[in-house]
Amino acid sequence: MSEKTKGALITLSAGVLWGTTGTVGQYMFAAQGLNTQWFMPIRLCAAGLLMFLFCRSRYGTVIYGPWKDRREALALLIYALPGVALNHYALWRAIELAGAGVAVTIQDSSPALILVVMCLIMRRKPKLYEIAGVLLAIAGVFLLTTHGDFTSLVISKKALFFGLLSIVTMTTYHIAPRDLLTRYPAVVLQMWAFLLGGVSSMIIFRPWHIDYHPAGMAWFGLLYLMLIGNIAAYTLYLTGVGIVGPEKASLYAIMEPLSTTVFSILFLATPFTGADFAGMLCVFVMIFLITYVPGLNGSGPDPTRN
Repeated sequence: MSEKTKGALITLSAGVLWGTTGTVGQYMFAAQGLNTQWFMPIRLCAAGLLMFLFCRSRYGTVIYGPWKDRREALALLIYALPGVALNHYALWRAIELAGAGVAVTIQDSSPALILVVMCLIMRRKPKLYEIAGVLLAIAGVFLLTTHGDFTSLVISKKALFFGLLSIVTMTTYHIAPRDLLTRYPAVVLQMWAFLLGGVSSMIIFRPWHIDYHPAGMAWFGLLYLMLIGNIAAYTLYLTGVGIVGPEKASLYAIMEPLSTTVFSILFLATPFTGADFAGMLCVFVMIFLITYVPGLNGSGPDPTRN
């Protein structure tokens, strides 16, 4: 099996796992009364501690490497806090407020913003198909949030805010660890991101003051979200990024909004309109244009590499 094929399969798996966790999360919010402010710090701390034990036993003192260099430490902090941690909060608040299918699809329009940022960093003009991809991303988000009506929103303003914030933070955590991934295993970076995000969110949200007491199926849901949604999916995805690059990994991760939507419709009876599907299609075509066309013809530049 070639490295590209391996990277594709790894990232596809991450997308499917994220799809299932989005659906489970929507169920937890709707049926089990889950609260994002309670859920986020506990989930990140628990996953971070488990990953720390694993990384310490497997990689030894290598895991402390990023803290010994000022530039690497800064990159890790940017990746962990305004990247992974804030993205985690923004996405789950969007799921809580707008449902998994819409929230995840809005977030997965982020390759368009990644492209714009990388064009600025590399000081190059975007290609015509890239401009088309960006316009499709805007159209997709517009359809998902307004159903084509300029005068009204079909989701709350708060849900829209967190959806857009998830796009920005997704871009941050795609770009920030590019150099770190060449020096450290993806799981090590993810471990530090979870720990830093967990501790900071514990201080901010103080979940011990929130009146939420999981019972029965809620415990199963929480374990699934922590072990599958955090440890398994994030590690698989970052591993895929390290093999095929962030932009191509985004293409394979199209499985996330697709599987989230399918699972939400099948298991939660979530209503989806024609405008919702049109918006999703715009996002899917955008991901294809931005990430696949350059690799298809072999002549386009890689928008996330120098």
